[in-house]
Amino acid sequence: GSTDNRWYVRDISGYVMESGASGVPVTADSILRCGTVLAAVRFRGDSWAMCPPATIRKTAKGREEDPGHYSQAVLRNPNKRQTGNRWRHLNGVWLATWGNAYNEIVSLGRSFADELLPIHPSLITHVQERADGSLRYWYAPPASPARWIGQESMLHFRDMSVDGISGLETYRLIRNLVGIALLAEQHAATFLRKGTRISGLLVPSGPLTRPQRDDLLTSANADLGGSSNTGALGVLPYGVDLKPLSLSNRDNQFGELSDQTIGMILRAMGVPGVVVGWMGDKTATYASADAFFEKGGIKHCVLPILTTVEAEEEKSLLLPGDGRQIKHNLDALQRANWKDRIAGLVQATGGPIMSVNEAREIEDYNPIDNPRFDEPHIPSNMVGASADQGPAMP
Repeated sequence: GSTDNRWYVRDISGYVMESGASGVPVTADSILRCGTVLAAVRFRGDSWAMCPPATIRKTAKGREEDPGHYSQAVLRNPNKRQTGNRWRHLNGVWLATWGNAYNEIVSLGRSFADELLPIHPSLITHVQERADGSLRYWYAPPASPARWIGQESMLHFRDMSVDGISGLETYRLIRNLVGIALLAEQHAATFLRKGTRISGLLVPSGPLTRPQRDDLLTSANADLGGSSNTGALGVLPYGVDLKPLSLSNRDNQFGELSDQTIGMILRAMGVPGVVVGWMGDKTATYASADAFFEKGGIKHCVLPILTTVEAEEEKSLLLPGDGRQIKHNLDALQRANWKDRIAGLVQATGGPIMSVNEAREIEDYNPIDNPRFDEPHIPSNMVGASADQGPAMP
């Protein structure tokens, strides 16, 4: 029958491998064999993992972190086997390859959400809409009975979607691009394994007997074949001329094909080339690469992902209308840029934005034991007649 498993190719993990126009079987795992995809997925996973979440609540003075809330506790320590960093990284990898990342919300009696247990996207086989508009998920684990999980017990991150229910499976969308890239890598490996020599025909000046033809072929392969004979000199008997049949890497524009394929894969995954060390045909200076990372890598790649993640975490883990928010701290992405980071903190403390001790806390410095440094300093030219506007700058 058409549904029999023998008609499909499976990789070592058991997932069905689909072949696109390139003819190369591709799964959500096998696309990671493509170096471009691996770099893009790693960047997306690392960026999410380095941005810890915090639950924020509104107070009379403004907003402050609520570290005792169960939502922050479970997001930073989601389960017994994973740290918060590893859990976020895993979800980032699934989101980049499968387009979906699922986590069951488990209560152990302490709160509504005591653990977040990740579920591999291949084990969620159906997502249905219930009568009240909410969703339910059909979970089919390999060693346990299948069951439905309601939306109230599922934290579901989804990438681009066309129905608002499930994210599109990224590996299927880019399988042709990845197939071309894998074929190009296979071609390069074969070309190098052959000692960068091209195939061709040995054309003698006259007819040869069968023993002479065999002797000629053996002599040519011994003298000119293999990577160890690159650059060696050979002698072909019987007045033979070598006529190549295949093009060299330069002649068949292999480099241009590789650049185009890399660019198309990165664009499809929403990752700027500079963050994975690829600039195409442009040469970047240190300043321009840094600007590309900030505006392209953070603003147009990481920030949209985290904004979606925050919205899903708030909807699944917070009670409606309780005034709390979940925010991921992107400061870690700028941690290595010490000069610009400190300059930004100095500007923030020089105006009515943050206090000196708040800036010191960001850099893990001990606070200054003086109440004057616990409030934002307002420049004297901004101080009005009211006396309750905070301490003025001297």
